[in-house]
Amino acid sequence: MFCFVELTFHSGTADVTDDYTSGTGEAQFAAATGTGTQTQQVPFSTVEDQQYEGDETVNVNITTLTPTCSGLGTLSTAVVTIEEDDCKYYIVAGDILETG
Repeated sequence: MFCFVELTFHSGTADVTDDYTSGTGEAQFAAATGTGTQTQQVPFSTVEDQQYEGDETVNVNITTLTPTCSGLGTLSTAVVTIEEDDCKYYIVAGDILETG
């Protein structure tokens, strides 16, 4: 037997069009006895840009689709951090400039 949960992504400090791709996802877990897998990786797409913004967050709502998922606990939200990968400074003709 399997448990299914639905994930919906909502903006925290990240912007849905500039920083990540919106949408939903679904995760499948082993039987809800508490002995099966209780973590899953869910694909999540970020949008690459060239502007330094610091780390940003996306809120994830977790909805149980199968009533037998009691072994997964009561987590109903999670926060995903998108780590900054752009440089804060760049050099133009010998000058150091700050982005953003």
